[in-house]
Formats: sequence, C-alpha cells, structure tokens
Amino acid sequence: MIIFVVFIIVVIGIFYAYSSLKSSPSKEIVALNEEEVSAIVIDYNEDRKIIKDRNEIKKILDTFSKMELKSRRDSTSFKESQSIRIIKDYSITYLLYLYDNHSIDIFSTDKEELGKYQIINAKTINLQNLLKKISE
Repeated sequence: MIIFVVFIIVVIGIFYAYSSLKSSPSKEIVALNEEEVSAIVIDYNEDRKIIKDRNEIKKILDTFSKMELKSRRDSTSFKESQSIRIIKDYSITYLLYLYDNHSIDIFSTDKEELGKYQIINAKTINLQNLLKKISE
C-alpha cells in the first residue's frame, strides 16, 4: 500500500515538474490572423500610439508570434510596462500587458485572462524595444 501511495506521489510530481517546464509559442495562446487586425494601440509612459500601418502591424505580430512563453503563477516586479490592444473589426480582440520585456499578461475580448507568462526568449525577441521604436 505504501509503495502505491509513493508511486502516485512520484507520478504527480513528475507531471507537475513537466508542466512547469513546458513552454509554448505565443501563437498557440493567441490566435491572430494578420489580415484581420485593423490596428494596434500601444500605451507607454502616458503616451498612446495607434498603429494602422500594415507593415508596422506585421512587424509587431511577427515578433509576437516568435515569443516562447512559459506559464508563471506569481506576480512580477517591473520598471516599465506597456499595454497593447489588438483591434479587429473596431473592437479590442486581445489586451496584453508587457513588463520589462520579460513577462506578459494576456486577456481576451471578454476580459478572460488567458494567462500570465514569462518570455523565455526575451533576449532574442525584444518586443518592448520594437514597440518603443514604433511609438516614437
């Protein structure tokens, strides 16, 4: 009996460890068709920039789709944050909060939280710098 209980605990531990180590591409979490996005609104340091240029939208979505995300449970400390609204058919489809280019919170249109994530490849995929350049 004790062996069975230990076996169950070990299996649960392995499952938990595997799921906490697993990362996912952002495009598995946020399903976006570039052609359907009509605008992206970026709020950064009290400034708001509305992006409607197709090339700029493509750059942002391409960069976002390359991000590898790992689920995080705790809150994150940060120095800078940006809110990003993805607009489709004149309504917000997704709301993203980017924190210091290392964490992101994602919400869908119905204000449902899709998750809080750590950006695994943040050093190679620097979405925050791209958004700053576009916002200037």
